[in-house]
Amino acid sequence: GENVQVNITSGTGSYTLATSNAYIATASLVKMNTITVSGKGKGTAVIVVTDNESGEKKSITAIVQASASDIPEGVVIENGVLKKWPCHLIPTEGKVILPNTIIEIGSSAFEGCSELSAIEIPNSVNKIGGAAFRNCKALKSITIPSNVETISGEAFYGCSALTSVTIANGVRNIEAYVFAHCSSLTKIVVPDSVRYMGDYVFNGCSALESAKLSENVATIPYSTFYNCYSLKSVAFSSSLTYVWDQAFENCKSLTTITFPKTISNISYHYSFSGCTNLKTVNIKATAPFSLRGILYFTNATVYVPEVSLEAYQNSNSSYKDRIKALK
Repeated sequence: GENVQVNITSGTGSYTLATSNAYIATASLVKMNTITVSGKGKGTAVIVVTDNESGEKKSITAIVQASASDIPEGVVIENGVLKKWPCHLIPTEGKVILPNTIIEIGSSAFEGCSELSAIEIPNSVNKIGGAAFRNCKALKSITIPSNVETISGEAFYGCSALTSVTIANGVRNIEAYVFAHCSSLTKIVVPDSVRYMGDYVFNGCSALESAKLSENVATIPYSTFYNCYSLKSVAFSSSLTYVWDQAFENCKSLTTITFPKTISNISYHYSFSGCTNLKTVNIKATAPFSLRGILYFTNATVYVPEVSLEAYQNSNSSYKDRIKALK
């Protein structure tokens, strides 16, 4: 949190500054020959000063003895990675504000911290590690900033009080089980920046009613909505091609679902098993494929393009009476 001034006593007057660890110390030229070094986080940073005309270089070693933010003794931060925030160091009000010197929340950093009810993640963070907030059962809301590229597996697994999740446009990867068993979550919007979703992402989200998925995720991975008993509506990518095994198993509140023109495969392996109230499935694809994953496990009527009605009925002959033309 402190600043130190370093004077340049000789040189051409044109300089470039570079720091090895910006989350520990930064440097700026406030005057032609005065450098201000600012302490950010505990550790050592090397600042290289280059004379742009002569090419001469000088190094400043900045040793920062404490973090600028109010981080309790016992919290482990190494090279910008929050390794561990022990649960007994969660403030009494339950809220943690992470400093903007952190670039990654490490694996299991807050795992099992039942006292954690709120957290502010700065935009400096680019990764949330595996099981980082697993079983934080008092955590009520979370906002994932746009600089986060990857939310690693099981990051919010079992956060049973989580009702609000905001994922900023910019996040690219959501790995397996990230929001599994978040049993209070009612709505989710996955931004179009997401290119990859792992298996089981919303598995066991029993209160989830609506989901909008990224335009850039062309498959519904394995067990994505397994045991999402309250799910009523899903908005897919307009380029969706494949629904994997058990993707919607036991989605008992699902009554109608519509697939885009690009859909080409719906797994037979329990993809709609237990969807006892599914009545209408609209499929806009003209190229016929097996509908057994729907027709065998549900009582739904499947509506397909009229031009392909006969072809769909022929390739699903055991259920041809439940395949009708789209209106």
